Amino acid sequence: MSCLECFESSIMDIDECQPIYRDIQKFYKGLNMEIDQKIPLHLVESGVIHSKLCNYEIYIIFFLPCRITAGSLLAHEMMHAWLRLNGYKMLDPHVEEGICCVMSYIWLELEMKSDSGSNVASSSSSSSSIPYRKNQRSMFERKLAEYCKYSLKNGKLPIYGDGFREGYAAVLKYGLKNVLNHIKLKRRFPC
Repeated sequence: MSCLECFESSIMDIDECQPIYRDIQKFYKGLNMEIDQKIPLHLVESGVIHSKLCNYEIYIIFFLPCRITAGSLLAHEMMHAWLRLNGYKMLDPHVEEGICCVMSYIWLELEMKSDSGSNVASSSSSSSSIPYRKNQRSMFERKLAEYCKYSLKNGKLPIYGDGFREGYAAVLKYGLKNVLNHIKLKRRFPC
């Protein structure tokens, strides 16, 4: 990967985020998790993102390298909004961040697939087909997606890393819908 390759694919303005935003909405709709409310999307510098904690707004860091990182972040942040809009309140941070990281991971897997479905998606929702992009990905995008998945699986921060690993294991074992139902009732991942 060269600096030029990264620069050419980076997200430089909010209009470039709109197609990715629509794809993430379709991703959630394909999982029967449609978000009817319009979620405001903002492009900000990296230092600003941690000072913004509104429940129904999504902040994306300016100059993200390509649709892979922007989409991964959007899938994560959209899950925070979905949780709030669907009555998931006062979750332990490792549960909330964990399930948001799981959604990011599922999106990354589906984004890189060239055939329909995936084991995680099919185990999570038996009645829906999952939208995905069929066009070829560049080597840069494929490597970046693999790096993002690796980072999620091997995260060192307990809230994100342990939360992802616990949430992903539960989704593989019980399916996404069952895990979400359990979280809503018990506010923790199933064992």
